[in-house]
This record gives sequence, structure tokens and C-alpha cells, in this order.
Amino acid sequence: MTIWDTIGSFFYNLSLGYLTIPRLLCLGALVIGYFFGMFQTAYFISKLKHVDIYSEGSGNPGTTNMFRVMGVGPGIVTFVLDIGKVVAATFLTQFLFFTVFHFPVDPIALKLYTGLGAVLGHNFPVYLKGKGGKGVASTIAVIFCLGEWKYIVVWAVVFVVVFLLTRYVSFASMASIIAVMFEFLLFTLMNVTYVSSKWMIDTHVIMILLSVLVIVTHRKNIIRILYGEESKFTFRKKKEEPEESFEESGEDVIPEVVPEMVEEPNAEAQKFLDDAEALFAEHAEFLAEAEETERKEKEKAENVPEKSQEEAVVSVTERVEEKSDEENKDNSEKSIKTRELRTNHNKAAQQKKKKKSSSKKKRKNNSTKKKRKKNSTKKKRK
Repeated sequence: MTIWDTIGSFFYNLSLGYLTIPRLLCLGALVIGYFFGMFQTAYFISKLKHVDIYSEGSGNPGTTNMFRVMGVGPGIVTFVLDIGKVVAATFLTQFLFFTVFHFPVDPIALKLYTGLGAVLGHNFPVYLKGKGGKGVASTIAVIFCLGEWKYIVVWAVVFVVVFLLTRYVSFASMASIIAVMFEFLLFTLMNVTYVSSKWMIDTHVIMILLSVLVIVTHRKNIIRILYGEESKFTFRKKKEEPEESFEESGEDVIPEVVPEMVEEPNAEAQKFLDDAEALFAEHAEFLAEAEETERKEKEKAENVPEKSQEEAVVSVTERVEEKSDEENKDNSEKSIKTRELRTNHNKAAQQKKKKKSSSKKKRKNNSTKKKRKKNSTKKKRK
């Protein structure tokens, strides 16, 4: 019997009620697990890629958000390292408690204490002001560290089935961890998984705490699932749909005018619009006739023999120039007419304004005359 065995038996016999010395030592294992769990894998990987994981995607530094934001490779690395830190903490505490110091502690209880500390460190890191992940990968690592295949199989089956049915990673994670918790409670009570009677309550409480932590960290996801707003997980990134222009969408660029909102124009304005439309129609007819004549002359020029083609071309050019001169004259005349119409319209509008102002002045003069007569009659009576 070594010195460490004697020290261990001495500590085991000491007790402060339920809080015995072995349980205090297990709190040390919880602290070791906390320091390992504080290593935020998603935070450091996103920093290396110059990405702020807290402002991208769901804002959670976890495996699912890394898959969405960074892709499959960084997501897998995050998941593996989040599990690895819990496994490393568990191996360290097992080595210290059983190989170095030979403390009389139940091995499953020691694993659960260390795992609880790692989950707390992952969820509430001190150097990030408590803004950690949701602890799903760390809790899965605790299940792996139990070292029994039946818990791993139940977790995997429940997770895959729920995920395939719902496509919600959050809901599948919660359902699988809660299923393992109930399985652990049942198997320890039935002695399928052996736990010392002195450590039975500790192990049950820790497993329930792990399930509660997963539910608490996913409370916003639960609300979104209830309202149907939770985003379903896909490995492919969503393509941004380009905005359709008016021409591509087939919609009219100019909106239709509601006839009730349009005011009826004045008679003079209506005349001005009618005259302008008539001028434009005449101009369009003139252009159409010019095009037809040019086309006919070109056809005639093609039928003329080679010797007289040059003369025909010259005649065509002269006629085109004459027509262009005529068009310019017509356009100048039409512009003069439109100006005259506009001036007449403006004059009519000014005359209306003058009439209105003169009528207002007459009304004012009449009112002042009436007031003066009333005042004179009052003075006479007095």
C-alpha cells in the first residue's frame, strides 16, 4: 500500500455531511473541465478567416452556425475540436484521480463532473463575457466519454430520425440528448450501467442539468419552432434572387392612371391639345409618304441601265434634298403655329386672371361704399 493510497483512504473517510472530500475533489475536476471548455473553437477559426461569427448567421459560435456561414470544412473542424476538448479534459482528470493520486471516486461520476464543467465553460466563457455556444457538441462528447455503446446508438438514432423528419438541427439535438438522459436514469436504476450508490444522486443530477442547459440555450429556437420561423438546415447556401426589371417582369413601366383622379381639362387647353395632336399626325403622314417615294425611286433606279444610274442617283439626291427643305419649312411653320397657340393660351389665362382680380376689386369697392353709406346714415340719425 503506497503513500497515495493511505492519503486517499484518509480523505475518503473524512466527510462534511453530504459534501464529502471526494465530492470536493470532483469539484476540482469540474474546474479543470471548465478551463478546457472555455476554448471557443468557432470563435478562433472565424477570427483566422477574418469573420465575426457573432454577427453572421444566427450569431451563435457553434457547429451549426459554422456550417452555415463558413462551410462544411470549418464546420467539421469545429465539431471535432469541441468534442476533443471534452475528451482531453476527461482523460486528464482520469489520469490525475486514478493513476497519480488514486482517489476513491466513481469513474462515471468523475466523467460527468468533468463534462459538466466543460459544457459550462463552453456556454459561459469568462473572457467572452459569457457569450459562448449552446453546448450541443460538448454534451455529445460527455455521452461519448461514458464509454458505453448503447448511449451512443440511442443518441445517433434519435438525432438522425428527428432531423430527417423536421430538418431542425436544434430540435434534433435537444431530443437526442433528452433521450440519452432518460436512458441513463433508467439503466443506472436497473444496474445495467453500474454506479456506486454513494454517487447515484450526483450522476442523476448532472445528467438532468446537462439536459436543462441544452433546453435553456435553445429557448429562442423553441419559440421560433413554435411560430414556424426556425430556419431548416441545408448544406447549400441560398442564392440571392436578382431583382427583376420592369421589362423582364413584363409589367408596364408607367402605371395606369385612375380616371377618377384626373381632372377634366378646360376648353382652351383641350383645343390646344387637339391642335398639337393634329400637327403630329400630319407630320407622321408626311414622313410616311416621303419614305414611300424614296423606296419607289430606288426601285426605278435599280431597273435603269448602268449608264443612266449615275443620273438617276443624282436626281434622287436632289429630290431628297428638296423634300428635306420642304420638311424643314413645314416644321418651322408648325413650330410657329404651336408657339402662337401657346401664346394665345397664355393670354387667355392672363385675361381670366385679370377678370377675376377686377371682379374682386369691384366687390371690395362695393363693400366699402356700403359701409360708408351705413356710417353716414348713422351720423344723420344721431
